[in-house]
Amino acid sequence: PLKDEFPDTASFSFYSRGFSPENKNDWRRENVDIIIKMLSDTIKSVKPWVKFGISPFGVWRNRADDPGGSDTKAGTTNYDHLYANIIKWQQKGWIDYTMPQLYWQAGHPQVDFKILADWWEQHKYDRSVYIGHAIYKHDINSTIPEWRSAGELPGQIRIIRQNKGISGSAFYSSKHFNRNLAGFQDSLLNNYYKYQALIPPMPWIDNQIPPPVKKIVKRGNKIKWQAVQDVNIMDSPWQYVIYINEKGELFNQNDPRFIYTILSRNMTNYKFPRFNQRKKRYEVRVSVVDRIKNESMLSKPVIVRL
Repeated sequence: PLKDEFPDTASFSFYSRGFSPENKNDWRRENVDIIIKMLSDTIKSVKPWVKFGISPFGVWRNRADDPGGSDTKAGTTNYDHLYANIIKWQQKGWIDYTMPQLYWQAGHPQVDFKILADWWEQHKYDRSVYIGHAIYKHDINSTIPEWRSAGELPGQIRIIRQNKGISGSAFYSSKHFNRNLAGFQDSLLNNYYKYQALIPPMPWIDNQIPPPVKKIVKRGNKIKWQAVQDVNIMDSPWQYVIYINEKGELFNQNDPRFIYTILSRNMTNYKFPRFNQRKKRYEVRVSVVDRIKNESMLSKPVIVRL
């Protein structure tokens, strides 16, 4: 926020819309509300499958200013200083997700990461919430011990994964993955993001599952299938998911270990590499994922020797 009063006095005098000077902050918030709703309506009218979200500052309001606020003591808040009433936008259904910028360490005395992550999940109003992590703050020379530690960022991921209402993470910013983050990249690759996964759907946009693929044909180590045509744009194929399990192994569609690969919509065939010299029998299944990430029924398994 600006240190001085925002220079909107002239605008207020012309476009106050009945707000009194004492309620100027409410007028400011309503101006932002109007923009957000206009954006939402416009996006959805042109491309209803587009997911419209906001990445706000990490604190909506402090509890000292509002009983519904978080147990924090932030010097800046969305509602009081940035005139952004994120909670209203979620309640009204104007946005599909929030991605709060929780750029503080766990245990921070004024703005604790865990307290805020839990608060945003409790106030998502049937919308998705992804947590923003400050990977840019990791620095072995930081004056803050937590940001010198190799355990802070993995610890944050563990915190949010304990909360089943949080849909995932975002990392600010991606360029910092190009520098040494005390092994965090390896930790993501070998532990927290070891398996591919599907993005959670947003059923308030569309909850219809797409039609499954048609008959799968195999030839050697190659499979191909036909996509269902002539369906509406919301249900048309956007991706294909190939699941694989060893013959006789108990298959679970909800276990990401069985996702072999995720293909773009223009690929309707796949050639597997040979896994070993002594061929084994594998069951292969394919599903369709639409634009909103609704997943179709699985195809019947075909047996492939690899």
